[in-house]
Amino acid sequence: MKLKINSGNHELISAPVFFDMKNIQGDLSDVFLIDTNDKNRIIPASPSYELHKKYVFIVDYMPKNTTVEYEIINYGNNSNTDSKKFKPVELVSHANIHDIIFDGECIASYYCKTDIPKPYLGPFKAANGDNITRFNYAGKEHPHHRSLWFSHGEINGSDTWNEPENHGYILNNSIKNIYGGLAYKAFTAVNTWTHHNKTPIADDETQIIVYTPACFTKIIDVSLTLKANYGDVILGQTKEAGPIAVRMAENLTVDNGGTIVNSYGAVNEKEIWMKRACFNDYYGKVSDGKIYGIAIFDNPSNDGYPSYWHTRDYGLMAVNNFYIGGERTIKNGESATYKYRIVVHENDTETAKINTLFNNYINQPAVEIYE
Repeated sequence: MKLKINSGNHELISAPVFFDMKNIQGDLSDVFLIDTNDKNRIIPASPSYELHKKYVFIVDYMPKNTTVEYEIINYGNNSNTDSKKFKPVELVSHANIHDIIFDGECIASYYCKTDIPKPYLGPFKAANGDNITRFNYAGKEHPHHRSLWFSHGEINGSDTWNEPENHGYILNNSIKNIYGGLAYKAFTAVNTWTHHNKTPIADDETQIIVYTPACFTKIIDVSLTLKANYGDVILGQTKEAGPIAVRMAENLTVDNGGTIVNSYGAVNEKEIWMKRACFNDYYGKVSDGKIYGIAIFDNPSNDGYPSYWHTRDYGLMAVNNFYIGGERTIKNGESATYKYRIVVHENDTETAKINTLFNNYINQPAVEIYE
């Protein structure tokens, strides 16, 4: 069986690519793609978290308007490729901290201990070990901003974004659906959003998918499904909303020499705050003088796409369709899902080709499977 991929109008850079393997019998397992023109070029592909005979593999780089053909091997009982030379992403859990590890490096941790009111994902780090995002900050300035998180400033009258005296909580119940292969690792956090007295407001399932890096660039798909399991859920019209937000490390903020760029080329808070855009990218210099950043891509399936952005020169970058768009209601028994891609990268927006990476996200290349 063979696979042919055409990159289309854009380069592919660290791009997850999906394809169907409907002819596979039995349990799905990793397969390998061998370039028919270069037998030494082998790419692992893993059964997708979406299941239904779908696979995913990572294209490190492919020029635009290019076609490559691969032979698909190592499924069923046919195995002539050594999978041990490929390093998978691993999830190592301890005391309600879930470390995402690749090649000895902790890419980020999903922290859901009860010493803080809501979980966070992070910190993300530069190659020299400096933090790109801020986490578990104990200072007086926005101490509730911890790396990357999901929350809302007014949900049925409670505040799960800020942490005033009577704030709400987002409490982790479990981690489930841990699966993956050589191309990615995925897991789902099951949480409950509550009032200050721990009375439940809503449940959520937060899925985190970390694709195996081929270079420094980290590609992470996240989604939040908020479920109205205890009555109607009203997401209020507030500036402190998300559902997703990132807080940059102090030395990367605009106030300290960093830069924000959105999908339309607007620069920094004055041009970006509460403006609609398909993505925001925030970058700055770490201690060795090199540039690192993090981008959030909105998904076309999200309500209000392209989103408004609550992005600040002091280091906050957050999606917010509520402050201008108004409150939303999730009816009892229903749910709302929000999807995003996170890109942790080297260099500035242009050099890192963030616009190309966004196109890779919303415009999948053409893939053909044939005998």
